Amino acid sequence: MHQPHVRFLVACPRSGSTLLMRIFAEAPGCAVTSRLLLMGKHGKGKGFTPDYTILESPLAVRSYQQAIEAGSELLINKEELGDDRNKGECTYEIFSTLSDRSETAHKMVKPVFLIRDPIRVFDSRKNVGWTDIDTIVACFNNLFRMQGEGQEESYWLIYEKLVRYKCDEIERVCKHWGIAYAPGMLEFRKGFGSFTFNSERERRIYQEKKPLGLFNTVEARPLRPTYPHMDYCRTTKTNKTSSAFIEGKTSHEYREERFRAVLQHFSRDVSEKDMERFLATYEETLTKALELKCGALDLFDTLRAMGKKIAVITEGPQDAQERTMQALGIADKVEFLATTNAFGLS
Repeated sequence: MHQPHVRFLVACPRSGSTLLMRIFAEAPGCAVTSRLLLMGKHGKGKGFTPDYTILESPLAVRSYQQAIEAGSELLINKEELGDDRNKGECTYEIFSTLSDRSETAHKMVKPVFLIRDPIRVFDSRKNVGWTDIDTIVACFNNLFRMQGEGQEESYWLIYEKLVRYKCDEIERVCKHWGIAYAPGMLEFRKGFGSFTFNSERERRIYQEKKPLGLFNTVEARPLRPTYPHMDYCRTTKTNKTSSAFIEGKTSHEYREERFRAVLQHFSRDVSEKDMERFLATYEETLTKALELKCGALDLFDTLRAMGKKIAVITEGPQDAQERTMQALGIADKVEFLATTNAFGLS
C-alpha cells in the first residue's frame, strides 16, 4: 500500500493560508486538509491539547486514509496557530513528539511557514472581531521559534511576495515539497469541496459556515487580477506628473501656486498675510501627520551596522524632503538625498 508523504503549512490566522490550500488543491497528486494537530482532539475531554497522531501514527488519521484511497502522493496540512491565547492555541508545539524531537519532525513534514505583514494580519483580524494584539505577538514569536529549530528543512513564504510574484513563489514551494509545478495550479478550477476534511466541524467551516471574510481574498481570485482601465490610468497619471517638482522651486512656492489656483477658481482674492497663514497651517498639519513605518528605524540601524550607506531617492521639493527626514528622525542616518527637484528630472 502506497503511503503519501505529509507536508505542513504553518501560519498565523488571517495570513492567507487558505489561499495556499486552494492553490495546492489544484496540484495533481495532492490532498489538502486543515488543522490536524490543533483540532484533532476538539471536543474530546476537557481542556485543549494538540493531537500528534498524524506525526506518530498517520494511518489512524481519517484525512490520511482518504489521501491513500485517492492515490495522492502528498497530504498537505494547513496547521494554523489558534486565536485563543488563554487556551494556548497560539503557542502550542507542533514538532515535539517524534524521536529526536523537532529535528526529525521538520524532516518529515518539510514545513512552509507563511508570513504576512503583522499590521495587515491585525487589520484582517479586526474585521472578524479578533482584537487581542497579544495573540498576534504570541503567534509570530512561536512561528519564529519553530522555524529556528529546523532551519535546514523549513521554507519561509512571504505573503506579499506571493501575491506579487505568484508563479516564482509557488514554484519554489513546490520544489521544497517535492511537487511538480504546473501553471494550472493558479487557475482555481476546484472549489472548497475538493479539500480533504478530518472532521465534520472542519467541513462545515469551509463548505457551509464560511465565517465573515474568511474566504473573500481567495474567492476574489487575487492571483489573476484584471484591470481593464489600468493602462489608461497609468498613462494619464504619467502625463500629469511627468514634470512635477522639476522646476527648482521651493515647497512653499509650489504650495502657494496650488492655493492661489484653487482660490482663483472660486473667484476669491487672498492677502499676503492670509497666504502666509495658509502655508504655515499646511506645514504644521503635514508635519504632525508624518509617521515612520513600523521597523523603519531598526532597518536603518541594521543596514548602517552592516557598513551600508543609505540614499533616499524620491519625488518632491528638496527642502520639503529634508524637513520630512528631520521630522521623522532619520536625517542623521541618510548619507544622500536625491529628489526630482534637486536634479531637475522626473
